Amino acid sequence: MENNPFESWLLTAEKAESFFPACSFAEFFMQHFTPKCIDILYIHDDLNSFEGKTKKRVEETESIFAQKNIEVEHNYQHGNFAKGTSTFSTSNQKKLIICGAERVTGFRRFWNGSETYKLIRMCKSSVISVQEEYTKNTLDKIVVPIDSSPETTEKVMMGIFLAQIFKAKLYILGLDSDKSSENKHSLKTNLEKANSLLIESGIEYNFETLKGSNITDITLQYCDDIKADLVMMMAVEEANPKGMFEGSFAEQMILKSHIPVFALRPEREL
Repeated sequence: MENNPFESWLLTAEKAESFFPACSFAEFFMQHFTPKCIDILYIHDDLNSFEGKTKKRVEETESIFAQKNIEVEHNYQHGNFAKGTSTFSTSNQKKLIICGAERVTGFRRFWNGSETYKLIRMCKSSVISVQEEYTKNTLDKIVVPIDSSPETTEKVMMGIFLAQIFKAKLYILGLDSDKSSENKHSLKTNLEKANSLLIESGIEYNFETLKGSNITDITLQYCDDIKADLVMMMAVEEANPKGMFEGSFAEQMILKSHIPVFALRPEREL
């Protein structure tokens, strides 16, 4: 993997208050993983909401990046968050989006879904979504769930890259959803491939396989148990077997996670 696969960033959030954790994470991430340029984007149907403490916080972040000689630009746009952010990211060739994640609950969760998840589906960039309750400035434990999908081991390569930069430990979590024998074989093959990559990397890691029908809940409980700092997923992943109203693994991770989620765009889509 190249020394810096994410040279240009986009920092964004749907709601004004979501900028606070997104800014904090971007400032921390930048200490170890410096971009050449960063755009700060506020896009909303009511631009008047971007005032006071939020505007000041964004200006502080802009100043911190500028002090590191990183090219910084900020943009304020009116419109739909997911569509507007995706268009902006594509037109400006952003390789990484750091996004303040929207917490969606109740009836709206099933009717409209999450704008954060919509953004991940629309854009061609990898996305790190940061929840509003995020307060940590560490990246010591990274969880990499492995399933039977063909792209899943791409997370291992990125996880190794991040672990080397942040001196973190990788936690490889095999997800056995009790499906067909073919899927079980694919999972076994993917875990063996992940193990080979990790042995060659020389980083510290842990392997565990868990069974269950709801792989999202299994993953998030595991993250809570080990007090993880980041969980990875592919932007395209196999569906959560629990049912259509639960949504995909990716969507449920965004909706339920209490720690930052790194949605990695498959190489075939870049």
